[in-house]
Amino acid sequence: MSFDSAKFKRTSPVPKPLWPRRSDDVAREQREAEATLTTKQRSLTAHDERFGLVAGTLYGLFALAGGTRVAARVRPSQARAGRPSKTPPQPPETGAYACF
Repeated sequence: MSFDSAKFKRTSPVPKPLWPRRSDDVAREQREAEATLTTKQRSLTAHDERFGLVAGTLYGLFALAGGTRVAARVRPSQARAGRPSKTPPQPPETGAYACF
């Protein structure tokens, strides 16, 4: 299927003076969408870095204190943004002393 823009412009019910303004609107919306996506990707990257640092610190502290089960639960994920995790998440332990 092909699209003939010249034929569409000739037969379009939209008045011709509105065409340049509409195409400018589309271009502006596309630029805004790209800027939003870039901002989102930067925010996710910053969050992933900070989360990894905090989770790694907690893992080390819990492991040092002998809380191996808690340390295993807060261990930083090996998954990276845009890639699926290699292992499914494990359900949390339950019970009164599940954390140690």
